[in-house]
Amino acid sequence: MIRLRSAAFFSLAFALLTTVPVQAGLITYTFTGSVLSVDPALAGTFNTSQTLTGTFTYDDSAAGTLTGTQSSGVSSYFTALTAFVMTVGPYTATLGSLQRLNVGNNISSEDFVGLSSGMSGPSIGGNPPVGSLLFDDPTELLLSDTLLTDIGNLGSWPLSTGPSVWQLSFGPGAGPPELSGWLTSATLSSATPEPSTFVLFSAALAVFARRMARRSKGYSRDV
Repeated sequence: MIRLRSAAFFSLAFALLTTVPVQAGLITYTFTGSVLSVDPALAGTFNTSQTLTGTFTYDDSAAGTLTGTQSSGVSSYFTALTAFVMTVGPYTATLGSLQRLNVGNNISSEDFVGLSSGMSGPSIGGNPPVGSLLFDDPTELLLSDTLLTDIGNLGSWPLSTGPSVWQLSFGPGAGPPELSGWLTSATLSSATPEPSTFVLFSAALAVFARRMARRSKGYSRDV
């Protein structure tokens, strides 16, 4: 009887573990891009024969501010980005201040996911870098709302020849020196599960262990 009930218990625990939806938590992508345009003021550091590589991580449990509605609006997430690295040739910039992640659903005939941040990296012309990525879907079919948990895999968004783009700029105000190009790939490299699902399974095992301990002390009631 004990063996049968033990097997049934573990089957139930496993079913709970595998069927409860898992919030991914931290989502990490690597990405690449082509360099299509370089401002003459940046020509000493960058050129169009170089390529962009990088990575970013965001927390899909971060709270956002919604403008409009979920069916036609933009959510801005000011604390979601936890890592952001852009490398072009020998130049590397990393996540700095004033970061933002925007998710737009059905806005001006497009869906989009945009990342931007003041970056930590060598200044050019006395100005620090500002980095941004924009994943753009003109079909408006890839998003149904503006929640981070519902973005899906960004690697399936239009890439290589637009309209998804990247930019690295230097300087305040409108029209600072910049370089830019197409995003050519985005690869989901890791998704770190939140602990809630593992806590559920651990609790189930703890209940089973307590019941087995009680039986070993002479209790005759079925498990």
